[in-house]
Amino acid sequence: MTRYYRFGASVLRLDAPEFPESEQLRRFACRPCKADLSARIRYAPQPVLPAGIARRDGDTERYQTEYGETVAVRGRGGVLLWAASYGEDGCVDCAFSASSGTPLTAFVVSEILDLPRLLLCRGVLVLHASFIEYKGRAILFTAPKRTGKSTQARLWQTNAGAAVINGDRALIERRGGEWYACGLPYSGTSGICQNASFPLEAVVILSQGERNVIRRAASGEAVRALMTGCTYDAASERSVSAFLNAAEPLSLGVPFYKMACLPDASAVECLKNALFARARSGEK
Repeated sequence: MTRYYRFGASVLRLDAPEFPESEQLRRFACRPCKADLSARIRYAPQPVLPAGIARRDGDTERYQTEYGETVAVRGRGGVLLWAASYGEDGCVDCAFSASSGTPLTAFVVSEILDLPRLLLCRGVLVLHASFIEYKGRAILFTAPKRTGKSTQARLWQTNAGAAVINGDRALIERRGGEWYACGLPYSGTSGICQNASFPLEAVVILSQGERNVIRRAASGEAVRALMTGCTYDAASERSVSAFLNAAEPLSLGVPFYKMACLPDASAVECLKNALFARARSGEK
């Protein structure tokens, strides 16, 4: 069967056998239209792997081909579950083992699609961040795990009336000269996942501190934060190049802040003062 989904401004056409669609994925369904990305999943008696030596990472094998990359995933006992070929044009063709005993679930489909990879082909980044909307604008909190991204998002929700759009990731893209943050069908442990899109006000690089201290981040600091928080293949020259082509303009076009903060309402006021001071001065 054929299904269509919209992620930000990109439409994905998915041709796959019937599978139980998750509620999160269903929120991004759209009517049939011209697709920017495509994915085909088909049952095969035994997926065929390319020739050559694979780069191994646990149960995942990666093969470089002249067309892109083929990713193979094995299950218990080394049984091959599926092999997917990813092109540089945002297309994926996956052979799913019909004899492995593993069902085709929404989680497996999500793993096969690898949306960050497909979206990167269109210059779109996926950032690990807590994503809030405040007065019609997006603010993203990015940091390593257990640093306080979710805490700051909740503080803004409680003390400033902000809405939490996604507790784990945000799609970042440029439309008509302006940067936008958009929802994705991932939520991590937060369970918060909305299909919404807002102009991007700022990206805040968080750290814990004994007091609230905030400053504008330089472009190089912003790119380094994106390198840490965005999903791309650091071992692939093509993936790194595509990432940098998107990250560098973003670092110059959107304000990034470095903020050491406390886990209380004072951090909200500190960031609000910095954002509003910039707005009052007309600074970009």
